[in-house]
Amino acid sequence: MTKFLLIITTIFIVVSCKQQVKLQEEVKEFYNNGNKKTVELFDDVQGDKIVRYYKEFYKNKQLKIEGPIKNDERNGHWIFYYKNGNKWSEGNYINGIANGKFTQYYENGKLWMYTYYKMGKKTRVILFDEKGKAIEDNNLK
Repeated sequence: MTKFLLIITTIFIVVSCKQQVKLQEEVKEFYNNGNKKTVELFDDVQGDKIVRYYKEFYKNKQLKIEGPIKNDERNGHWIFYYKNGNKWSEGNYINGIANGKFTQYYENGKLWMYTYYKMGKKTRVILFDEKGKAIEDNNLK
């Protein structure tokens, strides 16, 4: 029982001491109509701004691109949108390089294509018709 309480207390202390970082927003560019064009979300570490997330908007305020930043490069899951708000494409980056499966969509939101990358090199493309049926599968290895 004492061992159990010690473990629970240790977990509680570790979780309680963990700092919650609230990202700050900085608008980097505006359209001539005053709407936001690009936004960076950052945290302030000892006076240095470290960008953690990027957003870009269409002139009509609709989100165009979003994703995490690490060392000034795309890192993690990025999403790209059509002007109507539907997803256009999504996939993962490692140090700014496309890696893994990217999914592209028709403007109506239906699946259009899978594109596979291995550290920037396209390895496979699968195309779909607007009914969701695979119509072409190209292995590029």
